[in-house]
Amino acid sequence: MKMVKSNYSRNSKAKKLKISTNEDRISSLPNNLIHEILSFLDMKHAARTSILSTRWRDLWTSIPTLNFNSTVFLESTRKTSKDKDRFIDFIDQVFVHHDKSSVQTFRFFYNDSRHLPPKRVYSWVVALVRRNVQELVIDIPASLHYLLSVPLCLFNCASLTVLKLQFERLYVPLALPHFISLPLLLTLHLKSVNFLDEDLTSKLFSSCPVLESLVIVDCRFGKMKKLIISGLKLKHLMIETGRYENFSFYKQFYCKITIFAPNLVSLRLKDHLGRDYVIEDLSFLVTADIDMENEMMVEMDHSTAMIPAEVKNEYAERVVRCWKAVCNVRSLTIAPWMLEDLRELSLIWMHSVQLRTSVVYLSSIYDSSRFLAFIFYFLQGCLKSPVALVEALSLQFRNLKHLKLITWLSGDCICGITYLLNICPKLESININIIKREVYSHDGDRGIILSSITSKYEGTGLTLQCMYYLKYVEIQGIVGCPNGLHFLEILLKNALVLAKMLIFASKERLPNKEKKLMRFIERLQEVPRASSNNAILFL
Repeated sequence: MKMVKSNYSRNSKAKKLKISTNEDRISSLPNNLIHEILSFLDMKHAARTSILSTRWRDLWTSIPTLNFNSTVFLESTRKTSKDKDRFIDFIDQVFVHHDKSSVQTFRFFYNDSRHLPPKRVYSWVVALVRRNVQELVIDIPASLHYLLSVPLCLFNCASLTVLKLQFERLYVPLALPHFISLPLLLTLHLKSVNFLDEDLTSKLFSSCPVLESLVIVDCRFGKMKKLIISGLKLKHLMIETGRYENFSFYKQFYCKITIFAPNLVSLRLKDHLGRDYVIEDLSFLVTADIDMENEMMVEMDHSTAMIPAEVKNEYAERVVRCWKAVCNVRSLTIAPWMLEDLRELSLIWMHSVQLRTSVVYLSSIYDSSRFLAFIFYFLQGCLKSPVALVEALSLQFRNLKHLKLITWLSGDCICGITYLLNICPKLESININIIKREVYSHDGDRGIILSSITSKYEGTGLTLQCMYYLKYVEIQGIVGCPNGLHFLEILLKNALVLAKMLIFASKERLPNKEKKLMRFIERLQEVPRASSNNAILFL
């Protein structure tokens, strides 16, 4: 009897388990959770859920997140013109059948070179503004036959928190209304747009009182003479301009950019040194990535492939102003042109160190004639140098812990790096990426040619002061050249507590590469080291 009861109990549990496993648990979820799940899908797949059951038939029409990706829509088609038209029509139909409730997020990705009807995109944006859209992302990485236009009403959308207009070399003209109000906008990304009016563009940024993240990539400034980026809440700022932006109008139409963001935490600048930046009050800046390169083709002396001295001094002054603005950072990334342009400053700094040393020495022997002669020599050198460079003698990165350098390790770059390390007294780690130098210039009818020029390090008398905190060094791209050995020798002789140095050989295929590297390693092992506890690893 007990055996029969036991078997009945097991069969009953098995039946209940079978019933429970066949139960549609997802359908029993509340609408808001199902909407959350569908928000991760493209609308093509979200709309298909309507065939699952009566419960699902209309759920997709009230999804607050609308994702439209042309690649996803066309993946199972022949990608004909009719298929592409169906994608545009599908978006229209979604707007028609949507329940007119608020749209939290709208993401549109169109990766096709075929003409995208501007009026359709315009009408979608207008409809989204009326539905109180919160996050709007339009990403069109393909070139189109006609320019799009952005509705003026978008810049008075009170519900908008995220706006990303990302194009690929379309340079969509950004016409702006005279009245702009984006009270809730936290994130603004603009890629390949054409700014038309300097006052209205500056007003755009100042009309976003809670803006925290601003990205400007590959945008054109036309004939604008100035742009002011201001934001008391702004924490993250990235500006990257196109490589050949306004070359034919150098200096005549280069837009001056002023940045006022006292609460900025991270800054990324990739631009030309021909553009003047005025950066004010970055006391709270933590990370900075500065990649300011010299002008290509316009300023180059084509007979020597070198930058004229007066232009180089002008660039050096701008580098100094940039560094002064970010001197409170804890993590800094710097590109090669900024290092090479500092040769003049490194020499002035060297003379100032020599002056301080001579003052101590000469005062001990009371030789006033030698003392006055040296002072005269130093002042004469300063008078020949730009004022901004002389003023930069007080520049210090007192909070800097981590430094990343992108360099071609030319002779001038090594001088610039040595100077930079001397003004970073608390530096703990250095990451160096050695790249091949590329120089673009004209050669008659041949147009643009690419060459690689790396000057040899010949020493200038500038020495590296003892580094009391440097513990870790990583170098990538070593090819076994003399410049690399000289630089590592400078580091090893002055890093008192260096614990580890990682050296990665260049991946470039070069003649006799292995032989050069073996010789390089042998010579490096012979270099005296200030730290007795360090390990050098070759990878």
